[in-house]
Amino acid sequence: EVPTNYCICTAVSTFIAFGDLDRATEIVKLSKKIDPSNVFVYGDEGIVLLLQDKPEPAIYSFKQAVEYLDISAFNYNLGWAYYHLAEYENALLYLNKATAGEHGYVLAFLSNSYFKMGDIKMSDQYREMLIKKQSSGRANLNIPLAMIFAARGKTEEALLFLEKAHKERDFGYAWYLNVDPVFDKLRTNNIFIDLIRNPGF
Repeated sequence: EVPTNYCICTAVSTFIAFGDLDRATEIVKLSKKIDPSNVFVYGDEGIVLLLQDKPEPAIYSFKQAVEYLDISAFNYNLGWAYYHLAEYENALLYLNKATAGEHGYVLAFLSNSYFKMGDIKMSDQYREMLIKKQSSGRANLNIPLAMIFAARGKTEEALLFLEKAHKERDFGYAWYLNVDPVFDKLRTNNIFIDLIRNPGF
């Protein structure tokens, strides 16, 4: 009846993954009403607004989160939003602030931002960093690698990594495949459709 910050994040993320943005918006509003101090709600709100094609309010929400708490997760969200708005210099500014622990998704969007700006050398440097980490046994890097190949228009390679992510039960599988615009060009591909319909876990 009185959801916690983490309940809110989980509920919003779940409804976003299902594509029910109206319900996700309702929960964001509920959170603001019952717990105005919940800094996490600004990240949730920003994601919903971005997916509703409301980029300026989305950026405002993500910036509020960063201003309240300058942590990797919030900087990643803001960098991610700028990337999908094709504002690659701003994306790099915040993604570079989000590299604590060299998170796979951060490295993927660093690679993609440089690629979109025409700096293939820097883009490949981050891709190779991910491949090296994966070969050393680090888990949950298949989806970030798929993101890099999807952004480069290499459908076959992207799908191979997504199939591997399915097999290895990678973290973030259902959310990123359903939500992230980097995969938009794959959404009519039969293999991709099957991966979404049958997560298997």
